[in-house]
Formats: sequence, structure tokens, C-alpha cells
Amino acid sequence: MPRYFFHLIHPTSAAARDNVGLVFGDDATAKREGMRSVAEMMKEASSSELIPFRVSVQIVREDVGIIDLLTGHLSASAQP
Repeated sequence: MPRYFFHLIHPTSAAARDNVGLVFGDDATAKREGMRSVAEMMKEASSSELIPFRVSVQIVREDVGIIDLLTGHLSASAQP
């Protein structure tokens, strides 16, 4: 089974590279994990009032390279 790395990319700081990775059976499972991670970061940002907030997760499969880039964004206009 392939190993996947999830690198965090934030526009105001250096990328946080995942040097350990996780093993999944397929790309779809790794992408779901990436989406879950982005959703959790967005939830944390909205509850701590870090608005505007933008973060991306680059999913890299060790034997292929980049398979996806997921981005979450919260803007001040989205707040009630």
C-alpha cells in the first residue's frame, strides 16, 4: 500500500512538510483524510476567530507525486 504525505501550506508562513506520512489503500481514501483535515482546521479557525483564514493541504503519494491540493478559506464576509 502506498504512503501519502500531507503538506500544510499557509499563505503567511512556511509550508509544514509531513516527513512521516500515512499508509492508505488508495488515493480516494487519502483524499478523504485530507478533506477531513482541512475541515477540522477550518472549524478550529472559525471558533478562534482567525478570520480571514486560508490553508491548503497538498497530498503527495510517495511513488507518484502530488495527487491533489485541497484548500479551505474563511472570509470576514462569511461571518454572521
